[in-house]
Amino acid sequence: MSFKDKVNDVYSNYKDIDKPDYKKYDLTAYADFLELMSLFSNSDGVTRGDFQDRLFGTDDYDKAENRDKDENFVNSIFEKTIQRSILYSDNYPFYIEKNQSEILKLKTEFNDSSKLYLLLLACSNLNIFDSVQPLLTREFEKVSAITLKDFLPKNAVVKEFGENSDYKGNTISKIKDLAKDAGLKLNEEEINEISPYNSKEKGCDIFSWVNFGDSNKNKLIFIAQCTCQKKFESKLSEVNRFTEYFIFYKKLPIQLFFIPFSYINQENKFENSDKFISDYLYFERLRIVTTCKSMVFSDFQASELVDGLIAYQENYID
Repeated sequence: MSFKDKVNDVYSNYKDIDKPDYKKYDLTAYADFLELMSLFSNSDGVTRGDFQDRLFGTDDYDKAENRDKDENFVNSIFEKTIQRSILYSDNYPFYIEKNQSEILKLKTEFNDSSKLYLLLLACSNLNIFDSVQPLLTREFEKVSAITLKDFLPKNAVVKEFGENSDYKGNTISKIKDLAKDAGLKLNEEEINEISPYNSKEKGCDIFSWVNFGDSNKNKLIFIAQCTCQKKFESKLSEVNRFTEYFIFYKKLPIQLFFIPFSYINQENKFENSDKFISDYLYFERLRIVTTCKSMVFSDFQASELVDGLIAYQENYID
């Protein structure tokens, strides 16, 4: 499939969704859908009325209270994008134009962080971007590794262990090589339970540690899981399983979770906070965009996709 065909396929998937089946309370997902509508409309932008028609159709309302209910729902989603424009500031790739009505429009100039935002927006909607899903999941792991490296002190070691693994061979050999690099003892009993035919092991996409100047095995260790699944909370327990392969000295690892979704709100809390269980450090869209500063976006394979989406026009499809 050519690049143009992939972009056309993405647009077709989006256009075929008359109304997304998100839960009413999941305003973050609806805000993403609104941003995608603005992205595909390009220079035209999206008004509140446009979005209401997309969600609820263009038929006249029989009852004023039904119209008011739908308008209030659309207004809450627009308010969410306005909040994002404040939170992300110059890194937000959209802006609100105030004319006769407010219009969410795609900007005409982008920095690497605003392009990264669009990449994370795509990663958050794999059902629409299924033609490039393998690329997006690989790139998300890469972004997460760079983000963690930028977040940690300069002497931190960051190793990829997922799709872009720094290690070769089957799962057992990968874990043994990782333990050797990190200076950790293995839990041989648990290692022996791994099939020699396994080449992938769930639970760890990035493994990182921070050494002191001595050889003491008491150190800061970070085990990170990356996922683009909307029901990301179902994967949280996988990190716990991976920790069983090692014997940690006096300090258990810090468990990290990277997701491409935008969940931090203006109250500096997580939206739908029941998804976020305790004892994990979460990197969602805002934290990734504001932390991942050493990347060069043009080096990403997905940069062509993002540039194609930015340049998109309705007549892109033959």
